[in-house]
Parts: sequence; C-alpha cells; structure tokens
Amino acid sequence: MELAWGGVRQLAKESVNSLIGLWCLDEAWTHLLRSSTHDGDCPEGALKRTFHWSEEGTSGQIFVHITSTKLVSSSSCRPLHDLCLGVEAVRVGQMIYALKNTGCTIYEFKTDSILYGPLQRKKPELQLLTFNNLHTLRERYEPALKKTKRLDEHCKMTATSSEALVFRVMPPRKRTE
Repeated sequence: MELAWGGVRQLAKESVNSLIGLWCLDEAWTHLLRSSTHDGDCPEGALKRTFHWSEEGTSGQIFVHITSTKLVSSSSCRPLHDLCLGVEAVRVGQMIYALKNTGCTIYEFKTDSILYGPLQRKKPELQLLTFNNLHTLRERYEPALKKTKRLDEHCKMTATSSEALVFRVMPPRKRTE
C-alpha cells in the first residue's frame, strides 16, 4: 500500500491507519444537519442550536438541528485494530529501551515515533535492527547479561526469519508551523 502513494511516506502511513481505524468502528452512525427559519421544523429528539444574526438594520434567527441514525453492521475488525495498536506500543517501548541504554536524549514522543539526540560515541543503531535479531535486543544493549544467568529465560522471545528492518530512522526536520 505504501508503494501506491509514490513515496509520500506520511500519506501512505495515514491511509493504512485510517483504513484500520475504519474497519474497527464498534458503531456506525449517519448524521444529517438541516437549518430552517422556523422553530417548528425541528424533529423530536434532534440536537438543536439557534443562531442569531443581524445585518444592516435587520436581524433574525436560524434554527439548526442534527438528527442521527445508527447504521446496522454485522461485523467488526476491532481485534485487528487492538492488535495493531498493541504491536505499535511494543515497538515504541523497544525504541525507548534502546535509546535509554545508549544514553540518547529523548526530546519528543508521539504515538509511533520518538525524536531523540544520540551521543557521538554510542549510537543506538536502530536503523540496523531487523526482525530476525529482535529477540536479542536485551543482549545487544546490555552485554553483561550474556555472562550472567538470565532471570527471564522461561519467557524467551523466539526468532523470526524476516530480514525486514524493524524501525525507520530519519534525520529530524524543521517544523513548518
């Protein structure tokens, strides 16, 4: 899906996130907004707002009402949405772990990214981490653990066969606000 956006990374990411979010709506509603100059046009149970206006010696009121109708759906992809959010949270946690263990300064958190400043002598090398060596993350950043008995040996992570990169590392950009 990312290739379909012609290299515009932000649009590709937003389209995937929007699609997953759309699949995972627990309820779907349709809303209809109508306006009228007559208060009696508002149906019972509708959300109603009154706007007063005046212009060059004349004034009046406009009544706006919103009606909502629940749409019926027979399926939900909420578990898929929860799975994606859970994996994203784990990856951010792994980034924080790697950055803290290499002495990086974390400047900003977002839902799925971190702005950080690395030290000159010790870089986190997140751009080199692939899925097939993700299970060795602790040994990579805490070499002393290789020599001592691990307390968490009973819940070892299993290796995967993917050579794909886990993280995308990009240089910081100046904000355009």
